[in-house]
Amino acid sequence: QKDKEWIVPESIQEEMRQAGKEVLTHVSPGPENPLGRHWIGLSLKNIGIHGTIAPPSVYHFQSHGCIRLHPDDVAELFANVAVGEAGAIVYQPLLMAQVDGRLYLEVQPDIYKRAANPTATVRRIVAAQQLDTLVDWARIDAVIAEQAGLARDVGRVQSQNTEDN
Repeated sequence: QKDKEWIVPESIQEEMRQAGKEVLTHVSPGPENPLGRHWIGLSLKNIGIHGTIAPPSVYHFQSHGCIRLHPDDVAELFANVAVGEAGAIVYQPLLMAQVDGRLYLEVQPDIYKRAANPTATVRRIVAAQQLDTLVDWARIDAVIAEQAGLARDVGRVQSQNTEDN
């Protein structure tokens, strides 16, 4: 749904009350609506994927259950899904990718403590993709320990042999 009215959940109304703020029950579409312009409802009542009027908030854990996306990202997703289309939400705080010949690892904090051991997961990925010769395990260990949520280069540094002519 585009430009959906936000019906403020009672739990959030209570948070407003406790913070001494005006308690809202509805927020009309527009620049003050925290849902942003796009709402993709899920099969769970009152839970959805939506945009936000505060894009930097996407990178923080402050949800009441919904999944917030950057406005550009949710607009693209919205344009590519249909009502009733099945999907799956996967909890995976680890992402590994090969881009332009380099190997990157991103590890988010496992705030729900539901993910498998990250080192074991990376070892499975490396083995399955036959990347053994490309990885620097010390870098991987550092990225896992840091859990900064940033993609880091974990490839082996290629030494360049140069000869003086």
